[in-house]
Amino acid sequence: MKKLKNTQHIETGFHAVKMGDLLYFEGPLISLFADKHNPDTYYLYKWADRDSRANRWLVLRLSSQELLLFFNAGISLLELIRNAGTVWLMDMNSALEVSGMVSSPVPDLPAEYLPAAGAYYSEGAYTMFASAFHSTLQKAFVS
Repeated sequence: MKKLKNTQHIETGFHAVKMGDLLYFEGPLISLFADKHNPDTYYLYKWADRDSRANRWLVLRLSSQELLLFFNAGISLLELIRNAGTVWLMDMNSALEVSGMVSSPVPDLPAEYLPAAGAYYSEGAYTMFASAFHSTLQKAFVS
């Protein structure tokens, strides 16, 4: 895995519950989690790296408004990450146990961890779960 700089070990105390995978190719690449105690807080897990012991996920906290903006192609995945300023990097083993978690300023992330500038949501490229969740979120904001 890539060496990380300017990170800080953290204990977040958040309780994320997996809702589904947004992007999947031979395994999840982007997954959506909700905060168990705050239904308007979501966590986007973007796969970033791996080694023989663990997969590394870039974890980003988002509101429903930010998610809707992404789903409506009003903001790219890269812009969401950059706007966050700081993200969490979580190493998870094959038993889905977290073996390490650090926070990192976005500018200090390895370039390989960031999506391309043109990585916008496109319904045909994402999962059926993503499409259904987008529809549900859209309806919630229209009501």
